[in-house]
Amino acid sequence: YRTDENGAYTEINVKENYENFTAAIGQNQDYLELTDVDPDQPESETYDLWVAGKQVTKTNQNDVLGNGTVKFDPDTHTLTLRDANFTLDENAEEGIYCCIQSKLTDMLTITGTATLSDADGIMTAGPLTLKDATLTFTGNINEDVGDDAIRAGRSDEDITIQNSKVTIEGTNSEGNFFHFGIRCGKLTVANSTLDVKAGGSAIVAADEMEVSGAGTVITAETDLPDEDDYALALDDENPLTLRDGLALVAGKVNESKTAKIALPEQNPDPNPNPDPDQP
Repeated sequence: YRTDENGAYTEINVKENYENFTAAIGQNQDYLELTDVDPDQPESETYDLWVAGKQVTKTNQNDVLGNGTVKFDPDTHTLTLRDANFTLDENAEEGIYCCIQSKLTDMLTITGTATLSDADGIMTAGPLTLKDATLTFTGNINEDVGDDAIRAGRSDEDITIQNSKVTIEGTNSEGNFFHFGIRCGKLTVANSTLDVKAGGSAIVAADEMEVSGAGTVITAETDLPDEDDYALALDDENPLTLRDGLALVAGKVNESKTAKIALPEQNPDPNPNPDPDQP
């Protein structure tokens, strides 16, 4: 308790010091404040992870946004999304500018379903895994643009996408909302569907890109005419590795504005029986 609004608290055990306690509250005080919570208790432990502009803490980790849609497991560094739909809060602290922003140096794993809109999507300091996730990135703010839908590190950390569906879309008065779709070091995609539309290069892998899983389908496109922007932008020295019968069925690496990776039968020849007499 305390007897001054700006004064120090006095701690007392009511059971052991009942007489002192009743004497304290029985005084004719102009101000008396009672509390059963330690007012000087330390703040909750925080994690270097922000969702919709709100920092994840030990106190809120099981319900980060207070609506049951976001949960964080600090032991496995897993962020679980349950039909979440959010953007960056306008009151986010300085330096936080993404719907999901991680300064964790360890791998961040994201699972579940969510729509992230009207701001940069996911930004991590370390590697990122999307596993069993269905994520939609979108935006519709005229005269504004999202820089990255998904980026790991300074485009030098690895991204792994497993058993997931990722859609990057959105438009504004200038064209596609996001300037870049996915930027990372090595990009590994397995048994997933990616549909990426960006203003600049749609998928940028500084190291290499490896794709597997017979059901995997990746479509990418850019709407900028700049010579240096491509649907698939890879380092010339590192290959695009395709497994399980997958093929680049449309477009070319570091050349085309649209590209598609899929099984060849998913993109059949539109003219399988050409007229031999036609030039």
